Amino acid sequence: HLEGKHAAILDSTGLAQKGGEVLSHVRLSPTLAELRTGHIITGGADLLLACDIVSAAGKASHETLNRERTRAVINTDNAPVAEFVTRNDMDFHQDNLKKNLMEYTNPAHQHFIPATEYATALMGDEIATNIFMLGYAWQKGLIPLSRTSIERAIELNGVEIDSNKKSFNYGRLAAHDPARIESLIAAAHEVPGAEKPSQSLADLISRRMDYLKSYQNAAYARRYKALVDRVAAAEARLRPGSTALTEAAARYYHKLLAYKDEYEVARLYTDGAFMKALKAQFSGSYKLTFHMAPPIFEKEDPATGRPKKRAFGPWMMTALAVLAKFKVLRGAPLDPFGHLADRKEERALIGEYEALVETALSALSAPNFDLCVEILSLPDMIRGYGPVKAGGIKKAKLQEKILLARLAGGAKISSRAA
Repeated sequence: HLEGKHAAILDSTGLAQKGGEVLSHVRLSPTLAELRTGHIITGGADLLLACDIVSAAGKASHETLNRERTRAVINTDNAPVAEFVTRNDMDFHQDNLKKNLMEYTNPAHQHFIPATEYATALMGDEIATNIFMLGYAWQKGLIPLSRTSIERAIELNGVEIDSNKKSFNYGRLAAHDPARIESLIAAAHEVPGAEKPSQSLADLISRRMDYLKSYQNAAYARRYKALVDRVAAAEARLRPGSTALTEAAARYYHKLLAYKDEYEVARLYTDGAFMKALKAQFSGSYKLTFHMAPPIFEKEDPATGRPKKRAFGPWMMTALAVLAKFKVLRGAPLDPFGHLADRKEERALIGEYEALVETALSALSAPNFDLCVEILSLPDMIRGYGPVKAGGIKKAKLQEKILLARLAGGAKISSRAA
């Protein structure tokens, strides 16, 4: 049973697993005499079993590949790295990685599958990815072990035995009958009440209005709609049929309006959806523990300089249910959290964006249309919480100055040209 995120390499006598910067070699052989060393020599791999395409293309695993010899089963879903926390728009250059791996593995035996997506949809947890891929590779005849041996190893491991066997067999099915596994994935996504991606701009706006009604109230949703409508009207006059500017406003104004504060965290935990999802994934007896850094208890972690979280027991659900009812105080004089620096800044960002939209609309023209779309999309740079969010705000405001200078410069040029 492979645990964690790995790229696995199999030569005639061995299997190597890679996770992050760690590379280990596991060699398989019918005789002990052939297991002289655990290391797979350069170009000596028969199979690249890559549960993380980014790691698979790393130097340590790459040097074992051989275009004539190495067959490949590769997960096309990216595994987030630590840097993704602060740079979640980073480009993994997946097309280049895939091209590189295709160049250095046997063209007749290259299998690229969205294993994490499949395993998560079918098993409810991406941890099933690795055993799913093992099943896929085995069904393709690339693992020199009997099915009985692998299932016995799962039993001896003693962890989620039935679940791991099921994941293994799902992987086998994906290799044997791709159409069948696709139908099962489609059925798994058809969960009653599950939210599907917006099908149109009107749908996107309608959903965000519904969200804001739950977040605060109907008046808050109307405030959102009024600004989006102004942008839509301006765009329609300038460029009939275009929706890029309106979509930017619809997405990012909502993002600022629906900032994640104490009341919203409480609402999301207690509106029923969280418990429903929890019960769908876990059964039997379990205990909830919340790791939070409430402002009233906030202490700075000396090691990181960030708020230090504390553990709270199941009683926190009751406290959160009570707190959620007080969302009417959000931003009001009696809001106990309203004086916090983060909350003040979040409220200020909303007003600043509204002013930014007016500035962009007043200067909107055919030559600067794309620039205005970029200006209205600036909140996309603001992500995360605490220090991470503060850094994003700083970058967004710096970029705003640059873009507004370009907008003003373009307006002067257009005026002189006229």
